[in-house]
Amino acid sequence: MDVIWNLTRICPWDCAICCVTALHACETTKFYLKKRQKDYGMELSLAEKMQVLKDFCDEGFDIDFSGGDPLYYSEDMQVVEQATVWLPASKISVSMTGVELTERKIELLRKVKNVEFTIDSLPEVQNFARPTGYNLSSIVALKECIAAGIRTRAVMVLYPLTMKESNLRSVYKMLCELEVPEWELLRFYPVGRAKRFSRLVSSKEDYLKTMALLRTFRGPTKIFFQHSLRMLEGDGVCPAVHKAFGILPDGNVSACAWAINVQAQPIDDCFRLGKMPEQKIGDILKAAQKRAEYRHDAHESRIITWLGKRSDNHMKIRTIQCRSVLTKSNLPKVDYCVNPYVGCLHACVYCYARFIRRFTGHGEPWGHFLDIKLNAPEVLARELAKKPRRGTVLLGSVTDAYQPSERKHRLTRAILEILLKHDFPVSILTKSDLVVRDMDLLKQFSDCEVGLTVTSTDESVARSFEPHAPSPKKRIEALGTLHQNGITTYAFIGPILPELTNLELIFEAIQGKVNFVMAESLNMKCGNRHFIETVLSAKYPGLLHAYMAGFNKGYWDEVEVATEKLAAKHQIPHKGFFHH
Repeated sequence: MDVIWNLTRICPWDCAICCVTALHACETTKFYLKKRQKDYGMELSLAEKMQVLKDFCDEGFDIDFSGGDPLYYSEDMQVVEQATVWLPASKISVSMTGVELTERKIELLRKVKNVEFTIDSLPEVQNFARPTGYNLSSIVALKECIAAGIRTRAVMVLYPLTMKESNLRSVYKMLCELEVPEWELLRFYPVGRAKRFSRLVSSKEDYLKTMALLRTFRGPTKIFFQHSLRMLEGDGVCPAVHKAFGILPDGNVSACAWAINVQAQPIDDCFRLGKMPEQKIGDILKAAQKRAEYRHDAHESRIITWLGKRSDNHMKIRTIQCRSVLTKSNLPKVDYCVNPYVGCLHACVYCYARFIRRFTGHGEPWGHFLDIKLNAPEVLARELAKKPRRGTVLLGSVTDAYQPSERKHRLTRAILEILLKHDFPVSILTKSDLVVRDMDLLKQFSDCEVGLTVTSTDESVARSFEPHAPSPKKRIEALGTLHQNGITTYAFIGPILPELTNLELIFEAIQGKVNFVMAESLNMKCGNRHFIETVLSAKYPGLLHAYMAGFNKGYWDEVEVATEKLAAKHQIPHKGFFHH
């Protein structure tokens, strides 16, 4: 039986994709954090850890000490040192960072089977997932361990940036030159702090393609794959409970070491097995193996299956009752706004409407929640019955009125029927071709315009920045259908993504389908910078430096002129360029 034991959540690094959501510490905070974790019952005391260790050793388990950094604190080192007394070296591994590799640590590491360091890329590669200096620190520590005669292993987590052939080859070449014996490739799990980076999960085909490529590498460093990758090829069963389990800093036992939420707790009760040292591990596992979910072999990693059942990536969708829905607007040429939903499941990376989380109380990331205002049509009818001044109503100022949930709940359609009855002008801006469904109503308005956002005609760019929105092709086709039926249409080209938005191709695609066009610069001052950086690092690393440096007013003035020229060339009226 293999145990992955996260001795502590505390770590000198602050990795964006940390599965245990490690608490970042430095010399001035490390002891305060340790005390606080213990005071609040979030980490076992030294005596309790020794009890747990004795239990594992009595059972003869193989232990991988992990974290956090399991050797960052002297007392945690005592636990590992005691393990080398009670267990043979062949049963002990340590997964650590490269910080403070002291003589005491070197001496300890000589007594274990393997020491693992994670290296996702070479130090000169910009990688959003790891702090500056992380990979370099691991490489330096790896060299020191090899020089000291310690058996080492390098580990890499596979996500789009690390799966690039150039990255794989450069890291493997370095490992061979250092004479590192083994290199293990791990699957990326959107758990812990990495939960917000679910878009980095690769497809089965991409994983298999990467594995096939790696098998062509030739050198002294042996390459092998984590069980969840091998299982993609039909090799083996999930080891959870029967061959492996995890234990968290507070003593909670998890069926899968990767099934961890942002509080460093089992991600779901189905993975929660028991609590040590109050319970003996033998009793915990015996009870777990009788549970229905662990009685039979699973030919897919159980955490992957669990995440797959939540393919909406933990999206929280609920129905609510609202008190008002018609709000006055400060937007140009718009008198009122109506938002049938709170939040937006299109999850656009650049969206600056995420600011509403400050007022709604949602803890979920932007794009992961949706409140459905079930009574919005009735509330609007009451508000219009009071005869407010007639004015243009924008449907969807901080949401998209054509959410996927609109197919079922039809709130926007009901709202359109009420606005039509009161003869209020309507303006719609959406990313969804579902708007075509309501064409029969839209044609009856005396004053109505429909815009669809197009940031790129490139499907791969759209998937990267607008992961759950309908494709650009569908949006442009919707513009054409509405336009042919006499509805005023426009394309909203925004935000323009430098080097990724091809304005010429967009104008060619929308020609004959719109009455006018509007455009907007990229706004990176509204809490979206980190998310844009994440996508660029993974998909377009060559553009990362330019985006992070920012684009000045002169740049956007030139883009505005280019947009106006293209509009004139294609004989499409240009009605404005919004600067941020």
